[in-house]
Amino acid sequence: MLRNTETSWGSLARILHWGLAIFIVAMFAYGLWMKSLPVREDRVYHYGIHASVGISILVMMLLRVFWRVANPTPLPPRNSPAWELTAARLGHLGLYLIVFGALLSGWFLAGSGKAYLDFYLFGVVPVPNLLGVNSPYHGFFEEAHELTTYGVIALVLVHIAASVWHDKFHKHGLIARMITGKPSASV
Repeated sequence: MLRNTETSWGSLARILHWGLAIFIVAMFAYGLWMKSLPVREDRVYHYGIHASVGISILVMMLLRVFWRVANPTPLPPRNSPAWELTAARLGHLGLYLIVFGALLSGWFLAGSGKAYLDFYLFGVVPVPNLLGVNSPYHGFFEEAHELTTYGVIALVLVHIAASVWHDKFHKHGLIARMITGKPSASV
């Protein structure tokens, strides 16, 4: 089933969820590795890959937001306390906002330093360099990108911990619902 229902996540929502999770964690690791490289010619190549994949993640995030708005969100587990429901809503909203913050600050950062960065979405579609080489805003966006990416990882860890808490202690089956798409017994 492609679309979400009130009791389960559809296949597209699940693919976007897990695909973005993998891409975001991999991009964080790649960014840490890339930043540790000594300054040399091939460093710009890796920044180009990082920027191109980042723009691809931005497209996936936009698709995910559109899909979430166009589909019902599965109901939370029965008898969930109001504070948990509020925390879940705020946590998801926070994840969306900080991921977009990391992606947009990265796009502004791309190519704003000393070297020109020419990158393409999926190797085909040219992506504009928003600030240009030697931008006076390079330092600001570098700091913003770094802080937001660490914030993304922190919220991802909180999201994982909350999911495991619900799955192991409350036995809500929320992780299985996001993996298989089968309705949770506790909804």
